[in-house]
This record gives sequence, structure tokens and C-alpha cells, in this order.
Amino acid sequence: IILKEIGKDTVPLLRNLLRDKDDDVRKFAIDLLIEINHCDYPDDIVYLLKSDKNLNVRASAAKALGVFKYAKAIPDLIEALKDNEWVCFSALEALSHFKEESTVEAIASLLNSESETLVIHAIETLGMLGFSKAERYLIKHYPLANRIQKEAIIKSLISIGSTPELPGATEILMDIYINGDWQERLIALKG
Repeated sequence: IILKEIGKDTVPLLRNLLRDKDDDVRKFAIDLLIEINHCDYPDDIVYLLKSDKNLNVRASAAKALGVFKYAKAIPDLIEALKDNEWVCFSALEALSHFKEESTVEAIASLLNSESETLVIHAIETLGMLGFSKAERYLIKHYPLANRIQKEAIIKSLISIGSTPELPGATEILMDIYINGDWQERLIALKG
């Protein structure tokens, strides 16, 4: 708490902790950098993303690179999409910070994942990116999607600015409007 309150002056002190033998210390050091929202040595964070044995450390590293918007790490974050589900989830979150069209294909590859959570998060991330290329992947996946995924696809397409006529979309939008929270209702109205 004290180090967080000190802020940017703490950042140089945390660098050595990224090499600590204790997994929790490395993770907490990254988390503190995220809270401070500053890091002078992002390549050290990339190294942890690529090579740390602890998945929680790798996940925090992915999140940090997104928060810092360290664009040089985009290829490493794309590679992290093949890692453990938890790391992949954090890499998706990080990639959403960049709004980089070159990431769409790698994110769309997760639409075929066996993990429902990853599929939903990939759909939402594609919607956040907002590119027409993402729209094509979402429309292509729609016939293969279950009800929950279809709802996420429709919301993402609306976020992108598209309202294509998809089978069952009207019913899903009505359900979102009737049962959703206010933000979801606004999305449904826009659709």
C-alpha cells in the first residue's frame, strides 16, 4: 500500500522483485506496476510473459503489457493466446487495449476453442476492436454458436456498428431488452 502511494518513484525498486524466486513476489510486483500504471522496463515484463514457469505471473505480465500499451509486445501477446486458459484470458484483455487490426485473426482463432469462457471473451474482444474484419469472423461463427455465444456475437456486432440480419437475432435482442441491465438495453435498442 505504501509503495503504491509513493507511485512512480517506486518503479525502479520493483525491477529486482521481478526476478525473485517466490512466484507471489514476482506477481505482486507486476500487479503493483499495474496499479501505479507505469513501468520503465517493459521488456522485463515481456520476458516474464514468455518464460515464467508460473501461470499467474504470466497472466499478470500479459495484463500489464496491455495496461502499459506496450505495442512491441503484441506478437508475444498473440503467442500467449496459445498458453494456459488463464494466461490466454489475460492476453485477450491486453490485446483489447491496442485496437490493432493485425490481432483480429489470432483472436478469432479462439472461436473454435473448447472453452466456453474463452470463446465468449474472444467474441467480446472482437467487438471491442471494432474492425470489419472482426465482423466477418463473428458472422461466420454465428451458425455454429450456442445461445449464449449468439447473444455475445449480436452485442459485439452492434458494438462494431453492424446490425446484420441473422436467424434468431430479433428474438435475442428482445430478450436482452426485456431482461438485460440498462447498458444491455441500450445495446438492444441500438440493434
